[in-house]
Amino acid sequence: MERTVEQIPARAPVRAQVRRAHGMFVTTSAVLCAGFTGSHGVLRGTFLVLAVVVPGAIVLSLLVRRRVRHPLPWVVVLIGLVLLTVNSIAWLVQLDLEGRAVATGAVVTATLPLGYLCLLVAASIVVSPFARLDAGGVLDAAIIGLGGASVLWTLIVRPPPPDNVAARAAGLGDLVVVVLVTMIVGTVLRAFMTARSGALGYIGLCTGLTLVGTVARLVTRSPSGTSAWWVELVWIVAYTALGAAVLHPSRDDLPRAPRPAMRGGNSLSPARLVFLGVALALNPAFTVLMALGDRMVDLALLSVTSLALVPLVLARIAVLARRQASAEASLTHLATHDELTGLLNRRAALSQVDAALARVDAGEASAALVVFLDVDGLKYVNDRYGHAAGDALLVAVAERLRSAVRTEDTVARIGGDEFVVVSVGPPEVISLVPDRIDAALAHPVTWEHLTLAAQASGGTVIAHPGEFAGADEVLALADARMYQVKQHRRPEAAQPADADESTARGR
Repeated sequence: MERTVEQIPARAPVRAQVRRAHGMFVTTSAVLCAGFTGSHGVLRGTFLVLAVVVPGAIVLSLLVRRRVRHPLPWVVVLIGLVLLTVNSIAWLVQLDLEGRAVATGAVVTATLPLGYLCLLVAASIVVSPFARLDAGGVLDAAIIGLGGASVLWTLIVRPPPPDNVAARAAGLGDLVVVVLVTMIVGTVLRAFMTARSGALGYIGLCTGLTLVGTVARLVTRSPSGTSAWWVELVWIVAYTALGAAVLHPSRDDLPRAPRPAMRGGNSLSPARLVFLGVALALNPAFTVLMALGDRMVDLALLSVTSLALVPLVLARIAVLARRQASAEASLTHLATHDELTGLLNRRAALSQVDAALARVDAGEASAALVVFLDVDGLKYVNDRYGHAAGDALLVAVAERLRSAVRTEDTVARIGGDEFVVVSVGPPEVISLVPDRIDAALAHPVTWEHLTLAAQASGGTVIAHPGEFAGADEVLALADARMYQVKQHRRPEAAQPADADESTARGR
């Protein structure tokens, strides 16, 4: 259950929290890296364990003290850090205490990938709000990241051809990790460019360093399975960045992506099209270059990246299709609806009247009613109190007309102060509509300090089969009857009701 603001204890000022997060990151990273570099054996392994324990302890402390408003991603981070702590302790015991060359066993094999998986899942949870609001931008970042993974694997990692099934499986696992991490780095970077959040920046640093550490481990790995000692420094800084992320006060803003910054994310600019085109062309290009250079084509790379690329591209096409459908729906709505009131406009109203007459002539309905309304005193309100008051009056009249008719009836605004209501059904039913309209408009409208009369003059026509040739004829007759009614009404000047309120009335 989400915690409310009142449940969260009072915290230090934001600037102090930011300084504390930065200070923790710089100090802890420097101490652990210096301690690791200047030590050997058990002490060096202890610094590696501390690099995971320290951020884990920070996350656990804040969760236990209920200092985190949205705990889910940090719970996943904590699980990942616990797994990585177990892995670090296993390496410490086997290498430094038992004297083995490489740590082995089910615990070592399982905890490392599961720990990394938890960290990647937590990063995905953080990015998910941005993906909902900026699906196109996040998908583009993932596709570009996928292209970056191909570059890293082909030009930097350059794995040797596997000579047995175990080596092939291990290489495939390494490739999957590189692909996943690279795509997540791309999406986190996209989110950070949008939100500019300190906590998100530290998460991006952690995922970026995870990618650097993964690639460095593969590049420097010896035949015995060990990697260069300095690679561990990358992991130390990456883990410390997680502790700084949870300490940063912007951690509570991560589940909320800023909507204004998302605008345009789903569109495809020329620059983004170029990036996407390059990313999509990388694998075919590398395949051709490998074939021309007598190098073995990396089928694992082609398989993994294709499996990841196909759903990403399909999802991107779906986003564009939804955007196109939404744009078309918006244009259709603008073409058929009045912008101020949201009612149908004149063109749509004529179509509705024609459709009602067609139903009556075809015997599908016994009669159709058309009411032509003209709001009394609108010009006076506009001249005396301004067009904002007139607009408010029109919107209120529109809302009342909607409430006065059935859901299957039509209400439209066909001019500045003119409305049309169309109703189809038995005469004894639809003949009640004018009375309901009069009742709905009987009470004045209150806007700011004004009380504005909502009366309207109306002309009514009930059409039976074969009576009218089309909508123009019906509306002309209803308009004429409306003016007959209006001749008996003269708008009176608005008189102040009291010191703070004025009234505009029409009769």
